[in-house]
Amino acid sequence: MLACSTCGTDNPDAARFCMACGASLEPTPTEERRVISILFADLVGFTERSDAADPEDVRRTLIPFHTAAKAAIERFGGTLDKFIGDAAMGVFGAPVAHEDDPERAVRAAMDLLATVAAGSVRVAVNTGDAAVAGDVVNTASRIQAAAPPGGLVIGEETWRAVRARFEVEELPTFRAKGKAAPIAVWRVLGERGEREESPEPTRLVGRSRELALLRELFDRTVSERTEASLTVVSPPGIGKTRLLQEFRRRLVGVTWLQGACVPYGEDVTFRALADLVRAATGIRRGPDAPSARGRLRALVERAEPSIPERAWLLARLEPLLGLEPDAGDGDPASIPAAETAAACARLLAHAAASAPAVIAIEDIHWAEPALLDAIRNLAESFAGLPMLVLCTARPDVVQLPIGAEIRLSELSKEESRELVAGLVVDESVPDDVREAVIERSGGNPLFALELVRMLQEAPGGAATVPTSVRAVIGARLDAIPREQRAVLQDAAVVGTAFWPGALVALADGEGDEPAILEVLGESVRRGLVSTSASSLVPAEHEYGFTHALIREVAYERLPRRIRAAKHLGVGRWLEAVAGSLAGAPVDLLANHFASAAEQASASGETDVEEAARESAVRWLVAAGDLAARVDEAGAFALYDRARALAAERSEALAYTLARTGVLGRYAGMLPGIESLSRLQASLVLERIGGDPRRIGDALVRLGVHLGALGEAAGARAAYDGAVSLLEPLPPGVELAKAFAFRAEEEMFAGHLEDSLAWAERGLELGRALDSPEVMIVALHIRGDGRCSAGDIGGLDDLREALEIATARGSASDIVISRTYVAEWLSLMNGPEAGLEAYEEAVTLAEHRGAFNQGTQAKVASLSALVELGRWDDVLRLVDGLLALGPDRIEPPLLVVLRSTRAGLLLARGEREGLDDPAELIGPARRTGEQQMLALASTVAARIALARGDRALARAYIVEFEEATRGLVATYRATNATSAVRVCFDLGDADLARRIGRLDVTTPLEQLYADAANAMVSEMDGDTERAASRYANVQERWRAYGCTFEAAAAALGRGRCLRALGRDNEATTAFADAREGFGALGAQPWVARTNAASA
Repeated sequence: MLACSTCGTDNPDAARFCMACGASLEPTPTEERRVISILFADLVGFTERSDAADPEDVRRTLIPFHTAAKAAIERFGGTLDKFIGDAAMGVFGAPVAHEDDPERAVRAAMDLLATVAAGSVRVAVNTGDAAVAGDVVNTASRIQAAAPPGGLVIGEETWRAVRARFEVEELPTFRAKGKAAPIAVWRVLGERGEREESPEPTRLVGRSRELALLRELFDRTVSERTEASLTVVSPPGIGKTRLLQEFRRRLVGVTWLQGACVPYGEDVTFRALADLVRAATGIRRGPDAPSARGRLRALVERAEPSIPERAWLLARLEPLLGLEPDAGDGDPASIPAAETAAACARLLAHAAASAPAVIAIEDIHWAEPALLDAIRNLAESFAGLPMLVLCTARPDVVQLPIGAEIRLSELSKEESRELVAGLVVDESVPDDVREAVIERSGGNPLFALELVRMLQEAPGGAATVPTSVRAVIGARLDAIPREQRAVLQDAAVVGTAFWPGALVALADGEGDEPAILEVLGESVRRGLVSTSASSLVPAEHEYGFTHALIREVAYERLPRRIRAAKHLGVGRWLEAVAGSLAGAPVDLLANHFASAAEQASASGETDVEEAARESAVRWLVAAGDLAARVDEAGAFALYDRARALAAERSEALAYTLARTGVLGRYAGMLPGIESLSRLQASLVLERIGGDPRRIGDALVRLGVHLGALGEAAGARAAYDGAVSLLEPLPPGVELAKAFAFRAEEEMFAGHLEDSLAWAERGLELGRALDSPEVMIVALHIRGDGRCSAGDIGGLDDLREALEIATARGSASDIVISRTYVAEWLSLMNGPEAGLEAYEEAVTLAEHRGAFNQGTQAKVASLSALVELGRWDDVLRLVDGLLALGPDRIEPPLLVVLRSTRAGLLLARGEREGLDDPAELIGPARRTGEQQMLALASTVAARIALARGDRALARAYIVEFEEATRGLVATYRATNATSAVRVCFDLGDADLARRIGRLDVTTPLEQLYADAANAMVSEMDGDTERAASRYANVQERWRAYGCTFEAAAAALGRGRCLRALGRDNEATTAFADAREGFGALGAQPWVARTNAASA
């Protein structure tokens, strides 16, 4: 009995309406989001004609149109939604989806146009997402106006779905009322010809075994002159049709006749047999009945000498092709299916008599029982003939295949990779995007093809599910009962893995565990779901979708408000069964509670939003803390979701503002100014909270970021504020961090002794508190300071920092540690020694999402690349980083990038696009960092000199000398040769001598100092000594692999040798200089060499 939900009365099971109150007894349809195709048809000029017409005349016009529209829509599996005066609207894809709904809608439209008077109707079809109606309907009604009388236009998604089936022409974009952007529309001209050349098929991958089986079976039919039958079975998209295409391509001298079963339209019962007869006779679909009748009769006459038998054949074959039989042939409806099959068999056997034949019938899962019987009879009728009957079918529809069976499985990962490699010919597509296509396609070639098309036609769209794929999966989902589909949609909310207990919890009492397990078992049989050998949740069997896209489509069908409530239910269930366990699935808990709150907010479900918010923030923070060590970009995303959900002025908001501010800079997820804003907001909240330790910690974070932005004074003020606030308290990690980062700021300023003192205080307290974060920073600074002071043991500090960072698992700390080690390996052992360490740092940063630290490593590596003469690599790297924009690159790093680029362009004589000297030196001064000012001032001086401003050039070199005097020698030494060359061109020996007074500690610094002083000797007129010094440094530069400096030394040596009258040796030196400068493309220096040697 059925209980009425309105009045409660029991009704017989067969009743559709309540016998007591008349209410519908049909189940309330589940609210779903679907991809639908809308057919919108309108009578041309009806409004104008009906204004003065009699109501009866209007009705007489509308009724035939309404009748024709309803019949066409329903004939192709659509649902008549409504009549709106002179317009009709049909829906394809709801309440039941088919994989070819756009094609059905187009065919229905063409059928309607063929039925009504020519030019009396215009039709539009549009495809898109809809919950009930929405934009897809409005767009269909709008673009209908773009169709000519008697014409059909389609929208973009419909065009994508049907372009292989129909001839279309693109029309000018259509501007519709209420639409901001113009709408792309196409006019459908007709169906593509059956024999028209199809596009080149994709290369077949991974089906060699199946092709061999088909070939073996075919060869046996030929050698033994016998019939054989086989059905290729697989889910949609796996490659049944493509396998048949490839098999046909490989056959030579074979008659191939092909037909297909269809699920809609007229005369569908024997449509596949009709296709075979058309293929045998050469009859094309269309209205040319006389020609078709003539072709059929000609073949029948050749096949059958007996006139009565000819009549019998024609009486059975003409109705099959939609031809009116001659009078006296009897009622075609009374012809038994077996006779139709026998008539087809006789005709096909004759058509294929001259050669072995293949009869291919696709999609027999759509076949009516009568057609399946007819196909079996057909196969049996070919006994004794070399004929192979090949069918294709889907596993969840056809129970008994025709003949033997081959089941196609999904492609393996490697096969999918091979397929995608052949589809994606654009080498600019990143590897991670290719891998995403491979992963999401799940071994289904159709899905891979459609995902690649989406990628090619809408770059960046690979993350969406193409409409064609959604249609295929949606049809599979709609093929199962509504109650089972609801369970799978619940499973889709749980995720890629799910558990019966969670589904019971979501069923709200409508499904117990046995019922849920029964549905899951049926879903396993249908190939939608699979079981897992292990389970994340104790005491629960784990299931998963066989294909990730099945889960996506099932999930997408649920409206947001329903998703929100179900996510909350899953979160609560998961929290209850696993939330307190060690190793709790914090990422799943975070995602469910956060999704519940976010989607509830978007759909106005405030009760669900409030119920989920607190748990969402708590679990998101826990997940972010867990991810921060290995995936800074992923951790940022988690913290940022928590920040958006955290309550105003809450401790959680202060914490997530701080974490996103820091990681936003590290991972390159936020512009520097936005990171600064978040850190400042976090400090404000901490001051309101009043905890001095938390305030001090916030000040340190702010100081670090200000330093990264080149705001040295602000950074020092923040550190000093933290120290003064924290020192009166018992020692804690917050104070240790303030000491360590204060040491870093002093190091950047070149104050070696102060830096070492702060570092010692930070390291001592960090070790006492066992704080890895503090120890890493303090060891970096102490190690760098010791190396700068000539203490090689500083490398031990840097290596210890790397060991601690590696054990801690922090990507940013590991990258920074490797960068420090690389820098000092370069200074001590030459650029080649440091470059490998730089590259390791960059690779790790890219793998772990440590964008900021990776950028620092790339910028730090520039000096080594320049010294090694890899100038083209340097310019490519610099241009790539500069293209990211100032929001993504910290100001001190921008100074290095722009200065390095300008220096190389000058050396090559390329003055266009050079920065103005003031634009280089200004930002460098603001950073307060010795390294930046030393590099920028020497390059600015070279630019000024090249422009003829000798006074400005000298001023910049004086600034360089004064800014670097008495501080850490490294950056004065490594820029000394550049500065002294400017002095050489200015003829200012006194300034050159002051620069040459260097107290260096590393071999590379010593080499720069010796090279600078060789120039000073030449300027002082000590030519013999200068020539000796140049010869010495030339050989050492060669040993280091520094092409430019070796060539510059050779040029200086050549000048000195020429002055000493040793012309032969000078010629050799000049040749060395030309070779080195030429290899670098430094043509101005080649010209200087030629001038010196003339």
